[in-house]
Amino acid sequence: MNTKKIVENKIDIDIYDDVIPGNKKWLPYAIILFLLGFLLNFPIKSVVANWTLHALKSMPGCSIDFSSLQVEFFLPKIILKKPIIPGYCFGNTNKELRLEDLYINFRGPSFYPLGIKLYTNFKLDESEINVYTTLGISSFVIKIEETEVNLKSLTPILGDPQKATGKIKMESLTTLDGNKITDLKLALDTSNLMILPQSISNFNIPKLDIGELHLRADYDKDKLVVKDLIIGNDNSPIIGKFTGNITINQRDIQSSKLDLSGEIRFSDEFLNNFSILNLVLNQYRMEGSFYQVKIRGTFRQPVPSSL
Repeated sequence: MNTKKIVENKIDIDIYDDVIPGNKKWLPYAIILFLLGFLLNFPIKSVVANWTLHALKSMPGCSIDFSSLQVEFFLPKIILKKPIIPGYCFGNTNKELRLEDLYINFRGPSFYPLGIKLYTNFKLDESEINVYTTLGISSFVIKIEETEVNLKSLTPILGDPQKATGKIKMESLTTLDGNKITDLKLALDTSNLMILPQSISNFNIPKLDIGELHLRADYDKDKLVVKDLIIGNDNSPIIGKFTGNITINQRDIQSSKLDLSGEIRFSDEFLNNFSILNLVLNQYRMEGSFYQVKIRGTFRQPVPSSL
């Protein structure tokens, strides 16, 4: 019979292997069984559904309606049946957005802000929107990327009548803390913008094939800070470049206040076809071939003047 010689006043760790044989091998299995038991008995669906319901209903200034909410663990996702986004979410109380069933997919945990990451893909009329959201304890981060929006799809948001056509590539990153937007970065780009006939400052503007538009803007203290707004190119009837601020009216987007400064140039063909404009342009200061302009008023009724 084998015996171990134990030195006096010294603990031999190996003797515990003899007392509880194989304890190290079974420990991982015991932990797994414990976790399985916990997951099988813990009402995860109920917790996730209630937490998501609270998050959607408490979104600052924009409570989303839907007929029912489902939680699925195969390719984990939440399904919102027949969601409705009310008009006050986008500043047009007379309109609402009715969407097809909305699938919100889980992308894993988030460590900043602490919460979960979600991905949503949905269609808005002819546009497909990709939204990446991080839901934290007290904050939301919403990222839109790889998205091309048909301006026709935004009529409920921008209001009637439709004033432009085209498809705009959009990227944005928005951070909300409680009920306040704390940060926003926005990029818009298009190469097929068409301005439809309309009246601006009592002038009837014909249809304009602008082509390109590029916008880069940030958010600061309830204002959209326009860092760069470029309109048109060398082949466009109008070329312009502006910077400034837009004070957003969240209840009525069309009433948002403009405070932009920049320069604008008109093609010879445009001036020949719209000769009455020359009477007005004589009041504007020029640098090279560009008129120096400031734009005040609102989206609904912009008011240009000499800079």
